[in-house]
Amino acid sequence: MIPKIETSLPDFSDPEVFRSLEKQSYTGTLDYADFPPVEYQYFAELRAIYYAFKFEDLGKSEAERRKKRLYSRYENERHKADLARQAIQKWNERIRMSDQLRSWISKSSDIVEKYRLAVQCIGAMTGDEVFTRTEIEKLESGKENQT
Repeated sequence: MIPKIETSLPDFSDPEVFRSLEKQSYTGTLDYADFPPVEYQYFAELRAIYYAFKFEDLGKSEAERRKKRLYSRYENERHKADLARQAIQKWNERIRMSDQLRSWISKSSDIVEKYRLAVQCIGAMTGDEVFTRTEIEKLESGKENQT
């Protein structure tokens, strides 16, 4: 088995670090091969702009315009990546919660408790809090009517 080599990534959210990376991109000394996709794309395209500015007579104002447009696209893509990461984290939490609830369902011998746990499990898996609340309220009101 090949050991996995951990690489530490720069803190892209730190403005000073980000400016430093942009300067390294300008000088051609930035190795962005292991960057996350959004940052990889940004710095690869930024490097192309800088190359055109330095060696292909791209005007300064045009280079600044392209960099500004590129940065705007980067911020948009970064935001979408953050939203996707948050959705994945939330989904993983729901899966863990449903796993725990299914374990409790298996261990319970009380049919009413099993139902309550099953409803919570369905709610956790689907993210439907209204269903969970409605069904538990029905269960509670049914228990009150029986007494």
